[in-house]
Amino acid sequence: MPQQQPPHPMVKYMQELELYTQWTDSPLMQLMSRVGPQLEKVTMFRGQLASGTCLQALACYWPRLTQLRLGYHNVTLDSMVAIAQHCPHLRDLLFFRCRHLSSNLFTPFVEAAAANDRCARLEKIDLITAGEDPPWTYQTVLDLAQFPMMTSFTINARPALIQDLLTTVIWPHLTHLELDCIVEMGRDDDDDDDGSGDALVIPFLQKHCQLKCVSLLAMSITNATLDAMATYLPDITGLDLRGNACLTVRGVRRLVRQSRHVAWVDLLGCNISSSEFPEAYYELDLDDPSIDSELYLDPDGVDEIQRIGPQGIYDDDDDDDNNDDDDDDEIWLRLWQRSFINLRLYGSGVA
Repeated sequence: MPQQQPPHPMVKYMQELELYTQWTDSPLMQLMSRVGPQLEKVTMFRGQLASGTCLQALACYWPRLTQLRLGYHNVTLDSMVAIAQHCPHLRDLLFFRCRHLSSNLFTPFVEAAAANDRCARLEKIDLITAGEDPPWTYQTVLDLAQFPMMTSFTINARPALIQDLLTTVIWPHLTHLELDCIVEMGRDDDDDDDGSGDALVIPFLQKHCQLKCVSLLAMSITNATLDAMATYLPDITGLDLRGNACLTVRGVRRLVRQSRHVAWVDLLGCNISSSEFPEAYYELDLDDPSIDSELYLDPDGVDEIQRIGPQGIYDDDDDDDNNDDDDDDEIWLRLWQRSFINLRLYGSGVA
């Protein structure tokens, strides 16, 4: 490894570095040797040509890192050991489609913490892998549970791993959670969505009332989870609910009315059409205009729902014995129609 060189005058005070082009070992080593140890935030994507040795050197050259974001790099266990040992200030770690990741990826951090108080205390972790077979196991979950200061966590994983995660970890400071279920939870290839995610997600929400932004992709949740969010998450501001086919328009509207801080809700792939949810912003798929390529509530749509107030739709979910919801539908429709106060027509109007 080249010795640390005196920093170039142009980078003497540089604290952030972003690389979005491919680098091989030799020029990357030279760069690291010339950028001073004061660097705090590093983003390096397209790292296919760099070896794990470079990441080991990185930890030695830049020991003051607080944020490290890597894309397509070769992340070996040896490089993680070096980072855990030499970067005690590291708080934010992202791996995007990196190779050679292992199930004990975070074990070096856990072992370093047990041996030395002066070690990295990770607070934000993003794990985005390629393919349908990520390397994560229950050992990964056990290691993640050892980061009590976690405030933000993102992962794409198979249902069994997500189940282990939701039933094992308790992060009292968690405000942002993103779970992307690679294979829809509770679903075989020919089965319908059964709403099995409710039993896992709701108890987790009850223990993490400080959550503000939640993404639950293809988690097989129903309106029951939305009701739990309204009850247990008083500060919720954003929801990504893509791929949950059991959700209904009524359930979303009820959540938005009861959660006064909600600003946006993504609903693509929720078996909800733009025609039945006029408050939502949508774009049609150019290849198939019968489906939506985007469907979400933006702040204007949220405000429109909240202005209608409690006399709008209320969904009982067990309403087979009465028509109260139908009456509420009519009330809501009249109120929604009255909200249109401007009409603009463009074109000649010639038949």
